[in-house]
Amino acid sequence: MGKVTSKPLLFQSKLLCFSLFYLFTSLFLALYTTLSQTKCLFRSSPFDPIQTPLFFYNSSYGEHKYAIPTDRTTCSSPVYFSDYWEVLKEIQILSKNSSLSSKELKYMQGKADSFGGNFSTQMRISYFDNQNNITQVPCGFMKNFPISDSDQIAMEMCDGVVVVSAIFNDHDKIRQPRGLGSKTLDNVCFFMFIDETTLHWT
Repeated sequence: MGKVTSKPLLFQSKLLCFSLFYLFTSLFLALYTTLSQTKCLFRSSPFDPIQTPLFFYNSSYGEHKYAIPTDRTTCSSPVYFSDYWEVLKEIQILSKNSSLSSKELKYMQGKADSFGGNFSTQMRISYFDNQNNITQVPCGFMKNFPISDSDQIAMEMCDGVVVVSAIFNDHDKIRQPRGLGSKTLDNVCFFMFIDETTLHWT
């Protein structure tokens, strides 16, 4: 008589195998989500948002009316858009050879009673579609604003696009940038100017 062999108990139950597979898959996904910096499943693109803060707040910061939380989910970050790579390449090309652009921006000169010049919303939007080299564009600094030589040199030394913002009289909070792709800081230089009043509340 032939010897009868039996399969191991593990393989005798398809339900048991499926249950174990489901268990280990769930454990893997839970562990992956816990350890992942983005907290998003299967997102490891080099253009994922920067997860670490660019600067740190003082412990007393955020105690007055403009306080907002700085933590947010990154799964729905605006950095995930289909044209990010094309826009990034466009910035890189223009930064390496600014002569490729036939337009040379001209900025308004003069003084105004307010920092921004009190332009209407419609007027401001019209400058975004500038089609000629004659129109003078308001850069935002329509009132004397002291910029140190070191800051001026730092902006001129930027190899990419310079983005400048400012807060005066504690009118707003200093906020962490949101949704910056990991390659953005390699091509864009961010500067923020604040006055003494704003600095006092930081």
